[in-house]
Amino acid sequence: MHLANIFYILFAALIIWGMKPQKPGQWNDEVMSFDHTKAFLGFSSVGIILHHCAEATCAEWLPRNKIVPGMEGFVCIGYLFVAAFFFCSGYGMYKAGKKEDFAKKFFPKRIVPILIPTAATWAVFVILRAIRKMPFKGDPVMWHPHIWFVPVLIVLYIAFFIGFGLIKKDIAGILIVGTVTAGLTVFLIKRGFGSWWYNTNHLFFIGILMSKFEKPLMKVFKKLYVLFLILAAALTVVGFAAGNYWAQVCKLIHYRYDYGKSYNFCVAAQMVSAVTFAWLILLIGMKIKIGNPALRFLGRMTLDLYMIQAIFVYLFDFYFIEYNVKPFFYIKDVTLFTVVVLATSIVTAFLFHLATKPLVNKLRGVKKT
Repeated sequence: MHLANIFYILFAALIIWGMKPQKPGQWNDEVMSFDHTKAFLGFSSVGIILHHCAEATCAEWLPRNKIVPGMEGFVCIGYLFVAAFFFCSGYGMYKAGKKEDFAKKFFPKRIVPILIPTAATWAVFVILRAIRKMPFKGDPVMWHPHIWFVPVLIVLYIAFFIGFGLIKKDIAGILIVGTVTAGLTVFLIKRGFGSWWYNTNHLFFIGILMSKFEKPLMKVFKKLYVLFLILAAALTVVGFAAGNYWAQVCKLIHYRYDYGKSYNFCVAAQMVSAVTFAWLILLIGMKIKIGNPALRFLGRMTLDLYMIQAIFVYLFDFYFIEYNVKPFFYIKDVTLFTVVVLATSIVTAFLFHLATKPLVNKLRGVKKT
């Protein structure tokens, strides 16, 4: 048994701790509440860190002499947890959009707080690049290698603001966000961006639809719960396998694998499994309530944690952003590497969260209690 297997156990324990299954005939009506979704996003943020640690140590595209086994199970799961972030963002944004002061406070309350950890971590990467004397080429925004999430989210936020905040008509908002989501996806594909830029952003739109039609949808989900649970689980497993392990699937069924022809199919399968995963988590949450001190702690600083963890993944990896750039503090042991990345990321994110909380609360109009 590889020592790194402890992360699978601890990751499962993080979500299992404090679980409260509902009695037969009862439902968790708080499944999409702020506290419940924040708890799951706290769990998702750890999943994303473990995913990035796996990519840095044992992904198949790494140089053969740098692959250290132990975290293979986390290599492909990152997009599922990112899907959860987009889904909850769309859901929460629609709820917030029903408030009278939504449009007036949109930019200071929604956009600026996102830019604070983004700008801070971007500046750190600029300094680290300068220390390593890396040429500042390409789009300056991309000097932070994990920053893609922010510009995509801001584009979707602005589309939401136009439709639901300025026009203030649900049909207009749905059409505008749907059109922008589709247009953004096509643009990113045509420009050759990596699949992570567009294989989950449609969950923001799905989250809006879920929020608007929540009551009738929940009635249907409850009525055919077992059927939908089996369907969501099956589609997620099949979509995940097709989207991430199609080459292995082809080998298993003796089907000729063609990378060029298979790429679009794989991305489409990822996009489908992202939707069904969010659906599956929703269905499970209807019967099992989650929450514990660790998830509540992590759920308060998810964006800070997402932006900051990238710094430590690259600080302790065998290279810094590019293979030919000398590492800073290379930790070869995969278990120690993951422990250090998790610990430094969480502690730094917490301190950053404390330091910026007064400013963020002021922007959001949160009064001191």
